[in-house]
Amino acid sequence: MNVIFDMTLIGSGFAVPASKTGVTRVEEELLLALADHRDIELSCSANSDLAACAAYLETLGHPTIRLCHAKWQRDISHFLEFRESIRTLRRDEKKNRSLPARATRWIHQKAAQLVRPLTSRISPDALAKCEVFHSVWNPIPDQIRRTPGIQRFYTVHDLIAIKHPEYFDSNHAGASRDLIASIHRDDWAICISEATKRDLLEFQPMDPDRIFVIPWGVSERFFQCKTPEDDARIRNKYGIPKAPYLLCLATFEPRKNLASVVDAFAKVAFTQEMQHHHLVLAGGAGWKMESIHKAFAIHPEIRDRIIVTGFVGDRDLPALYSNAELFLFLSLYEGFGLPVLEAMKCGVPVVSSNTSSLPEVAGEAAILHAPTDINAVGESILAICSNEELRRSMAAKSLEQAARFTWEKTADMTANAYQHALIPNTRRNE
Repeated sequence: MNVIFDMTLIGSGFAVPASKTGVTRVEEELLLALADHRDIELSCSANSDLAACAAYLETLGHPTIRLCHAKWQRDISHFLEFRESIRTLRRDEKKNRSLPARATRWIHQKAAQLVRPLTSRISPDALAKCEVFHSVWNPIPDQIRRTPGIQRFYTVHDLIAIKHPEYFDSNHAGASRDLIASIHRDDWAICISEATKRDLLEFQPMDPDRIFVIPWGVSERFFQCKTPEDDARIRNKYGIPKAPYLLCLATFEPRKNLASVVDAFAKVAFTQEMQHHHLVLAGGAGWKMESIHKAFAIHPEIRDRIIVTGFVGDRDLPALYSNAELFLFLSLYEGFGLPVLEAMKCGVPVVSSNTSSLPEVAGEAAILHAPTDINAVGESILAICSNEELRRSMAAKSLEQAARFTWEKTADMTANAYQHALIPNTRRNE
């Protein structure tokens, strides 16, 4: 199968490393897994940051992955569409005396396209051979939609900004609505969990048979890393005392529910079994961080036992996970919940939320609670940290659960979805 993969997000992350997200990391893993798949001939496109995409692929040095763009050129098609749409909106404004919010967002998006110095134009040769186009973040390009015979796939990570707009700013929610609305009835969707598929069907009517549930894998860069040297390096770098610690890895924002993590730790921090434990909160700053600061203020007695590391790079994560006594993840809602799998791959016991996709990811290897049930979470922390046999048992279950999620398996399932889409309708319905 000839597949064009949209690597825009990877290029953006390569151009501005500080903007690199968890989704960027999994897109890189999927790109490599698909490129190595026996049934797929893969090339890449992007709708921005083309120079960064080319530089990334050169640095990667993969023997077969390439960009499939023609000579970069200015394109006036967006301008012509934009001009005609403005005329239409002006006519509507005379009738309604107002512009709807969605139309305003559309204007801003088109204006952003107009100021891009170079357009993303896939070469005619690549377009002629293309059987499948797969976007994991951006809407399907107009150039692909205008080309008949291409099966169009879109990966849906989550609909949290639509389902729970209170967890995001209005711009994020609006962009998510526009992305989901861009999925047509004759497109194919890949959801990373059953929970995300349910949410997609709730907010975007489409044939369930055109939606595949394909979980992410967990990278081989995560492994048990408990050597004294790595432990000492991590502790020195992030200011973690030589004492047992609980770990939570999440962006500092309301949806990640870090305040409940602090509250649960405070519940048990001065018990005989936990009096020497620390809590490590790792992750970048998000928005609306008032709740975590309030939790710190409510529990001043444990503030000196809470270490806030800030962003932690990929190189340090295996050792940070592996040397934790317990991983806590009390997020209110997740499209997948990759940190749970990463911790399990490092052989760490996990206490997680029982919401959204997290039971799918954690399986029976973790202890699951309602994310705001502080008493129950505290009891589980105490039970695990005071019982070495239980920790060993849960660590073994973590490794077994993580082994079920590989990028090779994700690539196989994705290739099968492509094959299914390429079967003529008459044969597919037999």
